[in-house]
Amino acid sequence: AEAAAELYVLDGQGEKALRALLDLDRAAAVAPSVLVDLVASNELFDVVSNDVARLVRVSREAAGELLSQHARAFPLDDVAARLLDAESGPPSRDADLVFWFLRLCFERRRDDLETPQHERWHDELVRRYCRHGPCERPTEGPLYDSELLAFLAWSPLMDGAAALAEVEAAGLRDEQALLLGREGRGEAAVDALLEGRAETAVA
Repeated sequence: AEAAAELYVLDGQGEKALRALLDLDRAAAVAPSVLVDLVASNELFDVVSNDVARLVRVSREAAGELLSQHARAFPLDDVAARLLDAESGPPSRDADLVFWFLRLCFERRRDDLETPQHERWHDELVRRYCRHGPCERPTEGPLYDSELLAFLAWSPLMDGAAALAEVEAAGLRDEQALLLGREGRGEAAVDALLEGRAETAVA
């Protein structure tokens, strides 16, 4: 498929080249820049949009560049819905597609994510963090040492009560304390922090 793609590129058949590359397994050695340049130079955004899950499987790096640099060509709701559909069937390796994309939006498409029409994805991202893990960040960098803490502190649209229930169920004490503090429940927030420190000490 890789050789066929090269021939299609030489022949000026960009769409066929892209489809050949999308047939490759994710382990194939395809430089992300090759995919990004192929899609951008031939304006194949519709092809990618209709088959975005396959691109993510082949190269998350290339998919991330395209979905962030050309956000207008890839509406957040459309991409998330297609990835959600891909998660619903085999293979199981696709179980984190939506989580990957929503984290990408929080990192690189934050202005888009914070619009009211995307409120549902804030609650979905909290659920995904609680399921897959809060994703630690370098302690010497941002104030918050997990992506989930940073998201909870930033999100203008999440359902606070639902988020609190999720982090409590997941046993995420720092996140629980943050949300309790935002509700003005300072004593409960301190209790959650102390409980978390005790659990860490025992572990």
